[in-house]
Amino acid sequence: GGVFVSGDNGLSWTEVGQTLPLSEVGAVIGHPSGKLFAGTDGLGLFVTSNGGTTWDTAFTGHHT
Repeated sequence: GGVFVSGDNGLSWTEVGQTLPLSEVGAVIGHPSGKLFAGTDGLGLFVTSNGGTTWDTAFTGHHT
């Protein structure tokens, strides 16, 4: 996983990437809708709409 979120401006952190495939997460971005996107090294882009409880594949592999 390697994805953590904070709800208190960084005072504490909770891991939410446990259900991501084992791959290096290189980027995470939040969307105003509440969705989080996690980009991985080689396995693609993943999205969660429930705070990281589950992740779905948005894109697979390398895209240029």
